[in-house]
Amino acid sequence: MVVLASNAGGAWSPIGDVTTIMLWIGEQISAGAIIKDTFLVSLTSLLVPTIVLSFILKGNVVAPEVIADENNEECFK
Repeated sequence: MVVLASNAGGAWSPIGDVTTIMLWIGEQISAGAIIKDTFLVSLTSLLVPTIVLSFILKGNVVAPEVIADENNEECFK
């Protein structure tokens, strides 16, 4: 999800992609137009997988058991 979030966040920014930077520097596109045109698409590309995975990835977190070894140092089992 971190990779999807960073890709979705970089996609709507004029500095998030090399091609977009080149077009922006060349004054062929504007930052406002990129943000306006791609923000909702980027947000959707983040939210849809997040919502789907929130239903798929369910489970219980179990803390590891802490035990002492022969030197009386704490270890995880």
